Amino acid sequence: ANKQKALKQADRIRNSLDRARFINTIERQVGDVSEDAILSTTMHEAAHQIAFNCGLLQRDAGGPCWLVEGMAIYCESTDQGDWTALGSPNPLRIAELTRVKGNYIPLQKLIENDQWRGTPNVLLGYGQSWALFRLLMEEQTPQLQAYLRTLATRKTSEYRVADFRAAFGNDLTKLETRYQRYMDEVIRRHPAAKVR
Repeated sequence: ANKQKALKQADRIRNSLDRARFINTIERQVGDVSEDAILSTTMHEAAHQIAFNCGLLQRDAGGPCWLVEGMAIYCESTDQGDWTALGSPNPLRIAELTRVKGNYIPLQKLIENDQWRGTPNVLLGYGQSWALFRLLMEEQTPQLQAYLRTLATRKTSEYRVADFRAAFGNDLTKLETRYQRYMDEVIRRHPAAKVR
Protein backbone atom coordinates (compact mmCIF):
# COMPACT_ATOMS: atom_id res chain seq x y z
CA ALA A 1 0.00 0.00 0.00
CA ASN A 2 2.84 2.39 0.82
CA LYS A 3 4.51 1.55 -2.48
CA GLN A 4 1.32 2.35 -4.41
CA LYS A 5 0.88 5.58 -2.48
CA ALA A 6 4.48 6.61 -3.24
CA LEU A 7 4.16 5.68 -6.92
CA LYS A 8 1.06 7.90 -7.24
CA GLN A 9 3.31 10.81 -6.24
CA ALA A 10 5.40 10.06 -9.33
CA ASP A 11 2.47 11.14 -11.50
CA ARG A 12 2.93 14.69 -10.20
CA ILE A 13 6.55 14.87 -11.39
CA ARG A 14 6.57 16.51 -14.81
CA ASN A 15 10.18 15.88 -15.81
CA SER A 16 10.38 12.32 -17.19
CA LEU A 17 13.98 11.82 -16.00
CA ASP A 18 13.11 12.93 -12.46
CA ARG A 19 10.01 10.73 -12.54
CA ALA A 20 12.08 7.71 -13.63
CA ARG A 21 14.64 8.37 -10.87
CA PHE A 22 11.86 8.69 -8.31
CA ILE A 23 10.23 5.42 -9.42
CA ASN A 24 13.59 3.62 -9.44
CA THR A 25 14.26 4.86 -5.91
CA ILE A 26 10.86 3.62 -4.71
CA GLU A 27 11.37 0.23 -6.39
CA ARG A 28 14.84 -0.13 -4.87
CA GLN A 29 13.60 0.79 -1.39
CA VAL A 30 10.69 -1.65 -1.64
CA GLY A 31 13.11 -4.33 -2.82
CA ASP A 32 15.41 -3.64 0.14
CA VAL A 33 12.52 -3.86 2.61
CA SER A 34 11.34 -7.10 1.01
CA GLU A 35 14.84 -8.57 1.09
CA ASP A 36 15.24 -7.46 4.71
CA ALA A 37 11.98 -9.16 5.66
CA ILE A 38 12.86 -12.43 3.93
CA LEU A 39 16.41 -12.52 5.26
CA SER A 40 15.55 -11.50 8.81
CA THR A 41 12.76 -14.10 8.96
CA THR A 42 15.14 -16.77 7.68
CA MET A 43 17.81 -15.85 10.24
CA HIS A 44 15.19 -15.69 13.03
CA GLU A 45 13.78 -19.13 12.26
CA ALA A 46 17.26 -20.63 11.76
CA ALA A 47 18.23 -19.34 15.21
CA HIS A 48 15.17 -21.10 16.68
CA GLN A 49 16.12 -24.35 14.93
CA ILE A 50 19.73 -24.23 16.06
CA ALA A 51 18.84 -23.31 19.66
CA PHE A 52 16.36 -26.19 19.92
CA ASN A 53 18.29 -28.76 17.87
CA CYS A 54 21.53 -28.31 19.81
CA GLY A 55 19.75 -28.48 23.17
CA LEU A 56 20.41 -24.89 24.21
CA LEU A 57 16.63 -24.54 24.61
CA GLN A 58 14.15 -27.36 25.23
CA ARG A 59 11.21 -27.68 22.81
CA ASP A 60 8.97 -29.40 25.32
CA ALA A 61 9.78 -27.21 28.32
CA GLY A 62 7.81 -24.10 27.39
CA GLY A 63 10.82 -21.79 27.61
CA PRO A 64 10.21 -18.14 28.42
CA CYS A 65 8.97 -16.38 25.30
CA TRP A 66 11.14 -13.35 25.99
CA LEU A 67 14.21 -15.60 25.84
CA VAL A 68 13.16 -17.80 22.92
CA GLU A 69 12.16 -14.82 20.78
CA GLY A 70 14.81 -12.42 22.11
CA MET A 71 17.57 -14.85 21.15
CA ALA A 72 16.12 -15.37 17.66
CA ILE A 73 15.67 -11.64 17.12
CA TYR A 74 19.27 -11.11 18.26
CA CYS A 75 20.25 -13.05 15.12
CA GLU A 76 17.93 -11.40 12.59
CA SER A 77 19.20 -7.85 12.02
CA THR A 78 19.39 -6.75 8.40
CA ASP A 79 20.04 -3.48 6.63
CA GLN A 80 19.14 -2.68 3.03
CA GLY A 81 18.85 -6.31 2.02
CA ASP A 82 21.98 -7.53 3.80
CA TRP A 83 22.31 -9.47 7.03
CA THR A 84 24.48 -7.45 9.43
CA ALA A 85 25.77 -9.45 12.42
CA LEU A 86 24.67 -11.14 15.62
CA GLY A 87 23.49 -8.53 18.09
CA SER A 88 23.50 -5.65 15.62
CA PRO A 89 21.00 -2.86 16.10
CA ASN A 90 17.68 -4.07 14.74
CA PRO A 91 15.84 -1.23 12.95
CA LEU A 92 12.45 -2.97 13.03
CA ARG A 93 12.61 -3.61 16.78
CA ILE A 94 14.04 -0.16 17.55
CA ALA A 95 11.16 1.43 15.62
CA GLU A 96 8.69 -0.41 17.85
CA LEU A 97 10.51 0.66 21.03
CA THR A 98 10.51 4.23 19.72
CA ARG A 99 6.80 4.10 18.92
CA VAL A 100 5.74 3.55 22.56
CA LYS A 101 7.72 6.54 23.88
CA GLY A 102 8.93 4.81 27.05
CA ASN A 103 5.61 3.09 27.81
CA TYR A 104 7.26 -0.33 27.99
CA ILE A 105 5.85 -3.64 29.20
CA PRO A 106 7.10 -4.00 32.81
CA LEU A 107 10.00 -6.45 33.14
CA GLN A 108 8.08 -8.65 35.60
CA LYS A 109 5.22 -9.08 33.11
CA LEU A 110 7.60 -9.76 30.24
CA ILE A 111 9.40 -12.57 32.07
CA GLU A 112 6.64 -14.16 34.16
CA ASN A 113 4.33 -15.27 31.37
CA ASP A 114 3.85 -15.06 27.66
CA GLN A 115 0.45 -13.36 27.70
CA TRP A 116 1.81 -10.30 25.91
CA ARG A 117 2.01 -12.46 22.76
CA GLY A 118 -1.77 -12.49 22.42
CA THR A 119 -2.22 -8.75 22.81
CA PRO A 120 -1.76 -5.62 20.69
CA ASN A 121 1.64 -5.37 22.47
CA VAL A 122 3.05 -8.39 20.66
CA LEU A 123 5.47 -6.35 18.51
CA LEU A 124 6.52 -4.35 21.55
CA GLY A 125 7.09 -7.62 23.43
CA TYR A 126 9.31 -8.84 20.62
CA GLY A 127 11.26 -5.57 20.61
CA GLN A 128 11.69 -5.64 24.36
CA SER A 129 12.68 -9.32 24.30
CA TRP A 130 15.42 -8.48 21.82
CA ALA A 131 16.57 -5.56 23.98
CA LEU A 132 16.59 -7.66 27.16
CA PHE A 133 18.53 -10.49 25.54
CA ARG A 134 20.99 -8.00 24.02
CA LEU A 135 21.45 -6.22 27.36
CA LEU A 136 22.13 -9.49 29.17
CA MET A 137 24.54 -10.63 26.44
CA GLU A 138 26.48 -7.38 26.72
CA GLU A 139 26.45 -6.83 30.47
CA GLN A 140 25.70 -10.14 32.22
CA THR A 141 27.06 -12.90 29.97
CA PRO A 142 28.09 -15.30 32.79
CA GLN A 143 24.70 -14.90 34.48
CA LEU A 144 22.92 -15.49 31.17
CA GLN A 145 24.97 -18.64 30.61
CA ALA A 146 24.04 -19.89 34.10
CA TYR A 147 20.39 -19.06 33.44
CA LEU A 148 20.45 -21.06 30.20
CA ARG A 149 22.01 -24.03 32.03
CA THR A 150 19.23 -23.86 34.62
CA LEU A 151 16.52 -23.69 31.96
CA ALA A 152 17.97 -26.77 30.27
CA THR A 153 16.97 -28.77 33.37
CA ARG A 154 13.39 -27.45 33.53
CA LYS A 155 10.41 -29.20 31.99
CA THR A 156 7.73 -26.74 33.18
CA SER A 157 7.42 -22.99 33.47
CA GLU A 158 6.54 -22.85 37.19
CA TYR A 159 10.05 -21.69 38.18
CA ARG A 160 10.27 -19.04 35.50
CA VAL A 161 10.46 -15.95 37.72
CA ALA A 162 12.47 -17.70 40.46
CA ASP A 163 15.05 -18.87 37.92
CA PHE A 164 15.29 -15.39 36.43
CA ARG A 165 15.78 -13.84 39.87
CA ALA A 166 18.37 -16.45 40.83
CA ALA A 167 20.39 -15.63 37.73
CA PHE A 168 20.03 -11.86 37.54
CA GLY A 169 19.26 -10.78 41.11
CA ASN A 170 16.28 -10.85 43.42
CA ASP A 171 15.73 -7.11 43.11
CA LEU A 172 14.07 -6.77 39.71
CA THR A 173 13.61 -3.04 40.31
CA LYS A 174 17.32 -2.41 39.81
CA LEU A 175 17.42 -4.49 36.61
CA GLU A 176 14.19 -2.86 35.38
CA THR A 177 15.75 0.58 35.80
CA ARG A 178 18.86 -0.46 33.87
CA TYR A 179 16.75 -2.23 31.22
CA GLN A 180 14.56 0.80 30.55
CA ARG A 181 17.61 3.04 30.43
CA TYR A 182 19.23 0.58 28.01
CA MET A 183 16.22 0.68 25.66
CA ASP A 184 16.24 4.48 25.78
CA GLU A 185 19.99 4.45 24.97
CA VAL A 186 19.46 2.14 21.99
CA ILE A 187 16.73 4.43 20.67
CA ARG A 188 18.95 7.48 21.15
CA ARG A 189 21.98 5.86 19.45
CA HIS A 190 19.90 4.52 16.56
CA PRO A 191 17.11 7.08 16.05
CA ALA A 192 13.96 6.27 14.14
CA ALA A 193 14.97 8.69 11.38
CA LYS A 194 17.71 6.21 10.45
CA VAL A 195 15.32 3.27 10.68
CA ARG A 196 13.51 2.41 7.45
